[in-house]
Amino acid sequence: MAVISTIPAAQVQKNKKLQKLLGEGVPSSVRYLIWAHLTNAKSRGVAGVYSQLRKQVRVAAFAVMERDGTRCVSNHGADVQYFTGLTLIAGHTLFFAPEKDGFWIFVSVMDSALRPYFSLNSTQMEVDAALFSRVLRGKRRTGVQEGTGRYGVWDLFPYERVPILIRVGLAILYCCRHAILDATSENAV
Repeated sequence: MAVISTIPAAQVQKNKKLQKLLGEGVPSSVRYLIWAHLTNAKSRGVAGVYSQLRKQVRVAAFAVMERDGTRCVSNHGADVQYFTGLTLIAGHTLFFAPEKDGFWIFVSVMDSALRPYFSLNSTQMEVDAALFSRVLRGKRRTGVQEGTGRYGVWDLFPYERVPILIRVGLAILYCCRHAILDATSENAV
């Protein structure tokens, strides 16, 4: 918290000391404060918008979203199409943040990095899949710290954005490479 309080939100991606600390892990007691700062969520918050949205009639997909939320994140109850993956992203935020803060962190993450993946007519997934394929063919090392667990990846995501997801994907494939290469069918892995 001492390091992050000295770095303006607009400059966090340039600070290597912060990147190192994030890679070492963020205590859950301050995780949402760190995520809020890294995503610049406070500046995105618009007074009254969150409370107005809470009062609106539920969208048609609300029952599906609620079911996915319950299934994906048990214990916790537009121009972007709804996908189950959105529930996972919002759910991880709500594990640590109060609801209103979690909402603005989610908005910030969507606006800064993920909106193209969930937009109706986006080619971003194909572009990044091609990049992933190219990197997979050319690299053996992933650059992901050993021991970076589930929240370690999410702690680094607001700092590094999509590149950390590509590196984690490569790390997973690298760890499973023998099973994949030795598989005799799709179902064997």
